[in-house]
Amino acid sequence: VFGIRFKLTDLPFEIGDTMYVGIKDFYKDAGNFSLIFFNGATELKRVNATVTSPITYLTSIIPEETTDIQIRTVQHGPQ
Repeated sequence: VFGIRFKLTDLPFEIGDTMYVGIKDFYKDAGNFSLIFFNGATELKRVNATVTSPITYLTSIIPEETTDIQIRTVQHGPQ
């Protein structure tokens, strides 16, 4: 599992903006990809996709009260 979490104030986005995120498929067997919006420790919204070749995009409007955004991948393939 790989995840990175950002404070909304550290990104060039605001509440109500449309956010586009892309993840490249690194292995032959795809993995899962999530874009998660938080208010502190409370999860507000999650958008999921399966990573496909060569790249998968997720699009979401940043919900009200968002303070943090996490991008998380679970890659299936060689251990």
